[in-house]
Amino acid sequence: MVVVFIKNNMVLCGLYRFMGAYAYYGFFTCSVIEDYS
Repeated sequence: MVVVFIKNNMVLCGLYRFMGAYAYYGFFTCSVIEDYS
């Protein structure tokens, strides 16, 4: 039970990290496009 919980926690952490990086990358790209347009 504890092992499964930790495993799910790691998956969630990876997912949140990936989504956070994707959102940050998208925000950065939009900022650059706005600066140069």
